[in-house]
Amino acid sequence: MDKNYLVIVESPTKAKTIRKFLPKGYVVEASMGHIRDLPQSATDIPAKLKAEEWTKIGVNVEQSFEPLYVVPKGKFKVIQDLKKKMADVDILYLATDEDREGEAISWHLLEVLKPKIPVKRMVFHEITKNAIMKALQDTRDVDMNLVHAQETRRILDRLVGYTVSPLIWKKIAYGLSAGRVQSAGLRLIVNRERERIRFKSATYWDLEAELSKSKQKFNAKSISWNGKRIATTKDFDESTGKLLEGKENILLLDEKNANNLLTTLNRATFTVQSIEEKQFTQKPVVPVMVVLKSQSDFTGMNFTPLSRTQRIELVYKTLVKNADETQKNLISLLNSEKFSYQRFFISNAILIHAATPALVEEISKMTEVDKILGNPSVHFALPKNFEASFTGSSPVGENISYVGAERVWKELGITGQNVVIGGQDTGYQWDHPALKSHYRGWNGTKVAHDYNWHDSIHKPAHPRSPYGVNKCGYDLSVPCDDDRHGTHTMGTMVGSDGSKNQIGMAPGAKWIGCRNMDEGVGTPASYLECFQFFLAPTAMNENPFTSGKPELAPHVINNSWGCGTDEGCTGAEILPALIAMKAAGIIVVASAGNDGPDCGTIKDPPSYHTAYVLTVGAIDHRNGEIASFSSRGPSTFDGGVGPDVTAPGVSIRSSVPGGKYEETVWSGTSMAGPHVVGQVALILSAQPKLIGNVDGVISIVRSSAENTSSSQTCGGVAGGKIPNNTYGYGKIRVFESVRSALSL
Repeated sequence: MDKNYLVIVESPTKAKTIRKFLPKGYVVEASMGHIRDLPQSATDIPAKLKAEEWTKIGVNVEQSFEPLYVVPKGKFKVIQDLKKKMADVDILYLATDEDREGEAISWHLLEVLKPKIPVKRMVFHEITKNAIMKALQDTRDVDMNLVHAQETRRILDRLVGYTVSPLIWKKIAYGLSAGRVQSAGLRLIVNRERERIRFKSATYWDLEAELSKSKQKFNAKSISWNGKRIATTKDFDESTGKLLEGKENILLLDEKNANNLLTTLNRATFTVQSIEEKQFTQKPVVPVMVVLKSQSDFTGMNFTPLSRTQRIELVYKTLVKNADETQKNLISLLNSEKFSYQRFFISNAILIHAATPALVEEISKMTEVDKILGNPSVHFALPKNFEASFTGSSPVGENISYVGAERVWKELGITGQNVVIGGQDTGYQWDHPALKSHYRGWNGTKVAHDYNWHDSIHKPAHPRSPYGVNKCGYDLSVPCDDDRHGTHTMGTMVGSDGSKNQIGMAPGAKWIGCRNMDEGVGTPASYLECFQFFLAPTAMNENPFTSGKPELAPHVINNSWGCGTDEGCTGAEILPALIAMKAAGIIVVASAGNDGPDCGTIKDPPSYHTAYVLTVGAIDHRNGEIASFSSRGPSTFDGGVGPDVTAPGVSIRSSVPGGKYEETVWSGTSMAGPHVVGQVALILSAQPKLIGNVDGVISIVRSSAENTSSSQTCGGVAGGKIPNNTYGYGKIRVFESVRSALSL
């Protein structure tokens, strides 16, 4: 007798795809994410436990931090359906994702379903028939180490963030999450700020001489004079600015005495009395981003009488002036200590490539310094891809037709003419057949990459192993895509070979590009450098502070990446750049992230800065449903409802390096965002008077969307409300948005 099997995955989209690969006898169902969690409110707590004080947070701190798991209201039917399906099969396969969340989901399924039949844990890393069939053969048990890791993280979230969040709702903004990392970090910041407030500065002088012996140069620093040691930083009381008690026999030099001593020493003969060798321990150096307090404020500026170029130039010059004036002391220190650094104006900040603990301590005492942040390598989870043949009957992509872009071309004659799109990603194959004629640097006979391409990857950001050396190299003068992702996103924005591969939303627009990731790994500095390039493009090796050309800035920028807070980014690095872009009238489109289906998963910059970006979630255009992976609101930064809108982001066919095209497994909000960038290009092309009106364009994109309800309530916003935290204002309708723009 043939056996029957039940395979449980996390999302209905994945279930639908996997069903196609499995033979008769296999039933594939979705758990819809977690089926158990800690209680979200008092109504979730079982009646017999409500009298227990610890149940308010769902963790029994007196009993080895034992968690209280409950089944959310919306999951009872899911569990009933799974139990019913399980009753008719002989073997159960748990096929949730192979990470700690997926492993925990499998464990909770075991705990709740309590199967009496054999259970096998299967994992796979790509959704192909070969991969699925191989996973069925290579099964294992649930990995409890991963389960405990997920439990630990969840319990820490509850213990540290859950009790602090209500205070933040009262003092800052409703809906913000305190978090296990942010709460402890905030405490450290508060303590440091109190130290800073108490700090009293003091002024002292010392001398340094550059000497030589036998043609060998060396530096000598003043230590004492006439038997008295010359004062240094450590001799002062931070709270008074005066010399510490017991330091009366120290020589405190002011400017006059230091210059008098300099005159005396200039006439002196120096002698090397002894040479001593000492062992020392060299402390590690790290890259740090020093953010200054003074960030440009554009709120009072009147841009109305200015042309687009004049407006961007005013923003550019304001930023540069502020940085030049406020970075002087820090630059002087870094130059005197011979530290390598990179300046930014888009955010008033300086990246120090290799800072010592002593330098960081000295900088932290400078009154003009606001924050000293790391410059972590942030890994962007790019999809695993493989080549797939195109089977569609139309040369226009199904996703392009679905949102109505094709109608805009054919009925309105608008294709994005006179609009420039900026893309920052893993790089681009500029001469791909679907991209070459749309590249601003190509005039039909020759190419010019200056002002049209910038590489912010100057050295390895990727921890290389097991990848080896970057296939493209560094500091590239010619565009190259080291991880295929950028070429794919640009194809969705503008791609068309004029024949059977019309894959882009706005084929009449031009594009320029910037590489901000090293094989999918970027840093806050590389992200800022690309924003800086887009505000005022430069030629190769030109000084961005003096040679930028604001007149060449793009109209809209795609950002299919995130600078994750859980990987070291704070959001403070990127926010000033977003503020500057909006002031300049440049629209920034950001992918929402791929951390769904849970609420509050729009959690990384730039997407969670909802006041300054147009955030995009992903749907499957084949069924119109939200993608399970698409991050949901509210924003963990400002509590804003998000995403703004949704667009196709599941198995999107587009261009990839090598002059090829791929579709299968190219899924993510990374694929959805470029659709909206193309939509914006069509709107601006149709109605040029909207250029520079960021809020006006976003309003049109929102108001023209197909309002879509959800069964999911997030952040206190019901799924039936518009906007909601699943679809935002709904699914984009490009034809309607362009027609709305034309009516203005």
